[in-house]
Amino acid sequence: AEFCGKGNQPTRFEKEKLGIPFLTLATTKYILETGASDSLCEYSIDIYSSPDFEDQYESSTILVTTIVIGVVFLAMGTVFFMYDWFVQLRNKQLVGAAASASAMISSLFQAT
Repeated sequence: AEFCGKGNQPTRFEKEKLGIPFLTLATTKYILETGASDSLCEYSIDIYSSPDFEDQYESSTILVTTIVIGVVFLAMGTVFFMYDWFVQLRNKQLVGAAASASAMISSLFQAT
């Protein structure tokens, strides 16, 4: 943690700012009802990200994981299409062999 002081907020992380007031609504209401307004504290804490915090979560793990998953899916797709191609090739050979066997049997046993 680093105390930046008043007005020294890092503008790069302005979107990630988290503001925390010291007093809740119930505490403020109690102080105003009891008349103890001199003890009213109007401070708040603004918490920002820092480059060190950001560096903890920036790594190449996501990129490596994405590439590995993509390669696995590509390999699975390739294996599937190769299998499909081999099955179609085998079916063509089987249909060709069946057609030639049918033609041979038809020529031997002609219907009259």
